Amino acid sequence: MDQKQKKRKTNDQNNVIKLKHEYWTNVFTHIVDILRNTGKLNNYIITIEYVIDQFKDRQHKTRRAKYFDTQGKFPTPILSFELYERIISLTANNVMTQIKSELEVVRYYSMTIDSVPNTDESAIYIRYVDQRGIPKKRFLDIINKRGDDDLQLMNILHATLDKYNLSHNGFMGLSYNMDSNILKHRTSLKSCIKSINRFAEIVPCSSDPLSLVLIKIASSCYECSVFFTTLDELFNFFLILEGRWVDVKFLLKNMSYNKFSTKEKTLKRLYKNWSMIVYALFHISENMSFSQNIRTKAYMLLHKVKRLETCIMAIFWEDISGKITELEEELLRYVSTEIDFLKIFEIYQSLISYLDGFRTNKKFMDYKTRAFQISNILHFNNRTRIEKPQMRFPANYTDEAEDFKIKTYFYMIDEIQTELNYRKDTYQDLASKFNFLNKITTITDNELDLAIEYLQSIYLEYIDYHISTECDRLKNGFNNIQRNLTSIKTISTFIPANMYFFEQLTKVIQIALCLSATSCQVEHSDLSVLNKVIEFLKPIMSEDTYNSLLIINMDHEVLKHIDFKGVIEDFARSQSIN
Repeated sequence: MDQKQKKRKTNDQNNVIKLKHEYWTNVFTHIVDILRNTGKLNNYIITIEYVIDQFKDRQHKTRRAKYFDTQGKFPTPILSFELYERIISLTANNVMTQIKSELEVVRYYSMTIDSVPNTDESAIYIRYVDQRGIPKKRFLDIINKRGDDDLQLMNILHATLDKYNLSHNGFMGLSYNMDSNILKHRTSLKSCIKSINRFAEIVPCSSDPLSLVLIKIASSCYECSVFFTTLDELFNFFLILEGRWVDVKFLLKNMSYNKFSTKEKTLKRLYKNWSMIVYALFHISENMSFSQNIRTKAYMLLHKVKRLETCIMAIFWEDISGKITELEEELLRYVSTEIDFLKIFEIYQSLISYLDGFRTNKKFMDYKTRAFQISNILHFNNRTRIEKPQMRFPANYTDEAEDFKIKTYFYMIDEIQTELNYRKDTYQDLASKFNFLNKITTITDNELDLAIEYLQSIYLEYIDYHISTECDRLKNGFNNIQRNLTSIKTISTFIPANMYFFEQLTKVIQIALCLSATSCQVEHSDLSVLNKVIEFLKPIMSEDTYNSLLIINMDHEVLKHIDFKGVIEDFARSQSIN
């Protein structure tokens, strides 16, 4: 072979390598683009199959633009499932690398450990304030351990701190949602976490809706749990009947299906149209035009609904639902938009006081009388037979009523108020430490001095005497330059641009906002999303791919802002020389 032929062959090989490099660069780039631009996680779960379908569709549409055209120099590779898994794994590794790099500069943080329902796993999250002064919550890991007691929870916590090399001195707290096992072990855990850092606290997660908090706590009472299970089943039953509403609406006085389209509306109908619903369930259970499955469901629901206990519960929860909705809207505003610990404390205090008016013998007698009038049932604990109107009270009526009042009605309210008091005390403590920042522009010098003195008495190990000068500078020198600094939130985003002037105040802000007592600006990491991801992924994925897709789904916001040029270049180079 002469010199020209050798040179031509070398050039052809280099051209092929170059084309391969371009091809694999485009492949990885397009897959990353697919992962980044998937819709909201509440609506979409990213799977390998989804990525393959989207990539093939893009490959077909963009072939004319020559993104994947190899000019006939080498056959267009068919991407195997294993190759997609490799790209997904590299993407997930870069997401975790990015999170770890963020954690390296984090000074204060809090952790969340959520036991995943129906599994033996626990999900781990970390909450911190980023360099722009914005609170962030990141999904870290899922491990094959359940936090069933305080010892297991502490083992999980210590293992996580060690794995991610997190400073014990920066650990400010452990938070929980309403499905977490932490709630059960809150008292014993409190002293345990202080062995890590004496400033650490257990804080309820602010992302839990108030209505769900009350329902979850009240459901520790047996009859209340039965009631909400019945309400869920009734809602699902009407959902099934949507297609045959024309056949049942005459049983419900021609009410539209929309009246039962949400659980809140179903509760309202159960309270206002209890007898009508009982009547409808009875006739559906007897109507042979419906399937056996629907008739059976109607029959079982009839016996669950047609109880005096169910009627009392429906009246009670409908009575307080309006107040809960009103306070829930306020609470959401003060934990997210207008971060104000004092206002949150006042909301919980007002709800506790409101419920005091329901925990009386007089109020219970009122509910019992109203339930008698609505249901024509005169005794409690009727789980088996259809009730007929009675001419007199049963002999054991007084004992049944007293038993229900103490073991169910009072107990339910006591459990709710216990949890509300815990939350109230938590926010009262936070308000006493940090709420002076919400009124920094109007606070008097004397009030500011007292607030700083109190703060220093608590966090003497973290902040020094310069905090006084910085607060004075913020109050008198900076508040009118950039913006109206009227909340912890606005101060937090203002300070990073002026870090040199507010070193000690930065620490205070980070301690206050790293706790889950307030909401993050972007927070995909809630348990409902995690459950959905696990449900989609675990049955069909290998362990490594499952973990990679779990990270991509749960930390989707991180994925959107990572520069993948380096990893794409390495991948394309390795593929082009094969």
